Amino acid sequence: MPKKKSQLLLSTLSFTCVIHCIMTPILMLFFPLLGESFENALLELSLLFISIFFGSYIIHSGYCKHKKKHITVLFILGVSFWILHAAFEHFDVKNSIYYLITGSLIVMMSYYINHKHINCCPDHHNH
Repeated sequence: MPKKKSQLLLSTLSFTCVIHCIMTPILMLFFPLLGESFENALLELSLLFISIFFGSYIIHSGYCKHKKKHITVLFILGVSFWILHAAFEHFDVKNSIYYLITGSLIVMMSYYINHKHINCCPDHHNH
């Protein structure tokens, strides 16, 4: 894939994820009935794995340019909170939503730092 198309795809995926992370809780507050449609375990697991897959692609692509390991650690930490949320929700643990929110904030932070470091890299370091 040409570099410009690849960069556009990564930017679009990052932006889409951020919008999703911001808008979903807001929609859930204003449309509580919408939440019932997400009470499908297969749908939730699919969304989780798709998010992890695309997020890993975004972070890995950035890492190949800037080599900052702490961004990968942040992303893995955020994903760990997502997985804890899914497990706790399955076992009906109260307040598991805080794990989802914390994980989303950490993942968004890793995306932001990743994007910031990509923009700081000189073009001759890009592979």
